[in-house]
This record gives sequence, structure tokens and C-alpha cells, in this order.
Amino acid sequence: MRTFRLSVSILLLCITIGRSLAQTIDCPVLENAAFAEARAWCNAFNTGQACYGNSPVEARILEPNMPFVQPGQIARLSAMTNMTTYALPNQYGVALSQSQPYPLDTWKASNAAMIVFGETTLINQGREYEDLNLLSLAVTEVGVANIRSRPNKESSSIGAVRKDQTIKATGRLADNSWLRIQLPTGRAGWISSSVLTTDFNGLPIVSADDPAPAPYYRPFTAFTLITRLDDSRCTTGPASGVLIQTPRADPAAPDMRYKVRVNGTAIEFEGTVFLQSAPSQDLRISLLEGQGTVTAMEQSVDLREGQRVIVRLGALKNDTIAPATPPQPAAAYNYAPLLPLPMRLLPREAYVAFDIKTALIRPKPENGESPLGRVLVADPCQIGVAADGVNVRAGAGREFAVRAVLNFRESATPITRALGTDGVVWWQLSQDVWVSGETVVTGGDCAAVPLIDAVRPRLP
Repeated sequence: MRTFRLSVSILLLCITIGRSLAQTIDCPVLENAAFAEARAWCNAFNTGQACYGNSPVEARILEPNMPFVQPGQIARLSAMTNMTTYALPNQYGVALSQSQPYPLDTWKASNAAMIVFGETTLINQGREYEDLNLLSLAVTEVGVANIRSRPNKESSSIGAVRKDQTIKATGRLADNSWLRIQLPTGRAGWISSSVLTTDFNGLPIVSADDPAPAPYYRPFTAFTLITRLDDSRCTTGPASGVLIQTPRADPAAPDMRYKVRVNGTAIEFEGTVFLQSAPSQDLRISLLEGQGTVTAMEQSVDLREGQRVIVRLGALKNDTIAPATPPQPAAAYNYAPLLPLPMRLLPREAYVAFDIKTALIRPKPENGESPLGRVLVADPCQIGVAADGVNVRAGAGREFAVRAVLNFRESATPITRALGTDGVVWWQLSQDVWVSGETVVTGGDCAAVPLIDAVRPRLP
């Protein structure tokens, strides 16, 4: 067995030293280079695996002959107990993985991308594979079987399963008449053994009043998370943390959510979240796209894209951190520090959600004047919308997603310009926020706006 032992106190000391020394590096050149290297090294790895993206990364591996010490190497998440990325003076750690969270209505796991970067530690708490008293069984005998709150047919139904669906059984009555099962939501229930033909005698004997086990999670879909908070070295550099992206919701089931558990807090969501967490401080859950719910200490808060929920935390004890308070009410996050996150490492297109109209666009003058009528030639460049219904896109080209729509005589201040994929000049208003030069008029010294190379669209 090959082991990398982690000491939290030494880790935090290294983080502090690394952060102070890293101030000498041009920001964010190091981080962007690390993300590019990770994309190149980790272009092919599979479900349930982690890929070493860019140094330095450390992990504790429970199996021999599974190297995970340099970029491009791959390890199974089920063979890993913890993983740490570091930010050092001339190095920036990045690791990518594909975990397998369960949705809330079935035990059929799906892939979720996880990007770990900066000064971040994950300690696995997903112990489903380690419990010998857990059996995965298939319903074999009926079309639909009720799940009861108690082991009798008179008890209330709390759900149902169909033939050939999988159940997770955690115990059986002494006479084998009923099985205690766990629902994908984590709730316990009972199902009649008459709907099964498979052998379940390996399950422990339990009574109707015995406490059910804690909810089950696959490796690294439940974990202890330790990061620094607000540690970006400049306004254009990313803070340390974890990005998690679930599959896109099925149009036939738009409320499909997946469950993960971080520092004793249940996060049920569909979309992309960014997580930061420091012991005895906060767990910060920012929903960049999609929808979700955060539950801690038996209290829940709904979360919409563009919002953040904070959970106050206790101290680190035995590799775990527990919530100290229920979740605070959801509130709009400050989007600017989130813009440098490595969103292009995620498997599908996603952007940091924020209200573009409120944050970047000036409304049309109430007196009917042109918004550029008083702009002088030497003034900073301004653009004005020349027609109703102008699309704001995620990149410099019409093939990028529409993120907002502008109206006649609304205006904005561009930060850069680029030649788009259509051969037209496009104006950038913020990260992943562009408007075509064909749809706007300009005023002021627009030649002074920096000309950059536009980001190309992703290949299919």
C-alpha cells in the first residue's frame, strides 16, 4: 500500500507560505497555464476516476501499482481516501475527476465533473462500497411495488418501485417478510420480500424500530472540504475551491437533481456549483447555473442560479466538519470574483450567471436623448444599442449562446474588442459577455479599447 499522509496543520502552514510567495508571480498567468495543462493532460479519463492535471497534487491511494504523482496519471476514486491541490510560488495544482452522484428518484448514478484547484483538500466520506450490510437488489415479481413507512401493508406509502428497478436494502425482519431499504433521497422505508426472488439472507436482522443507517454516497460524492476563502491573488485570478457540474436536466424531467454531501451539508442540485469551505468559518455554495436546495441541521433553503448560500461550520475533527448553524437565506453572490473560474474545463458549456442588464447596461435616457450625444472624442469608449432586440452572446460570434437581450438606446462600456468568427468586430462587456459591432454605435476613444484574440467556440 502506497500512502501520502496529510497533516492539516502542515497543510495550512504551506498554504499560508505559498500564498505570500505567490504574490511575486504575474496574475493570473500561472493559473491560466495550469488550467491549459490540465485540459491537455486530462483529455481522456473515465467515470469514477480522477486525473492528475497540473502539479502539485497529492493523494492517498489504497492500492499498490496505481501511481498518481505526475500530470496525466489516473486513479480510481474508490481507491482514494483524500486529495489535495496546492498553490505554490511557481506551481498551481489542478485535478479533474468524474464522480457518480445519485439523482433523487433512482439508484442509477450519473457522471458529474469535478474540478479541484488552488489550495484545496478533499477527504472522501462516500462509503457505500465499504458497507458489507448493504445489498443492491432488483425488483423481480411485480409491475409496481409500494414502499411503506413501516413493515406492514396498512402503513402509509412513501414511494414505489417498478419491476427491474434497483433497491438498496439495509436490513430484514427475522421472518424475512419485509426488507428495510433506503430511498435515493436518503429516507428509509420498507418493502415486502414477496417482490424479490434474489437471495437477501446476508442482510442483518433488524426490527421496525431500529435506526436506519445514514444516507449512502458513492466515493467523493460526499466529502470533507477544506479551502482558503477569497484567496485569489488579483481580480482576474480564481479563488481556490471545487467546481462540480451535473448532467443537463432531461427536458422530460426538468427538476432532475443530484445529491452530494459536503461538510455534513446536503446539496441537491442540477447545474454547476462552486464550493469553498474553511473549518470554523463558512461553507460557501455558489450556484452558477441551474437550481438546487441546501440542507443542514434539518433546515433547507432553495437556491437559484446567481445565488449563494452560506453555512457556518464547526472545527475539523477526525477528518470531518459539521455545520454549526442551519443554512443562511440565499442571496445574490458577487459575480466578479467568480468570473475567472475555469469554466472551460467543464464538459459542457456553462457561464457564471448574473444579471447582465443590471450589472453592465445603462438604461436609455428618460429625456429621449441619444446615450452617446454628450460623449466627447477623448472620453472613454461607449457603445449604444442601435436597434431593439440586440443579442448579447457568450462569445464573439453568432454561434455562441445568447445571454441577454438589449433594447434601443441602452448603452455600456466595453473592456476589450476582438475580431469575431464572422469577421466582424465584437465588443466585450465582461467575461463571456459580447455584443456585435454591427448592432451598436460607438462614441469616445474606442481605438484605445484593447484588441484581443477572441476565444474560439468549443468543438462539438
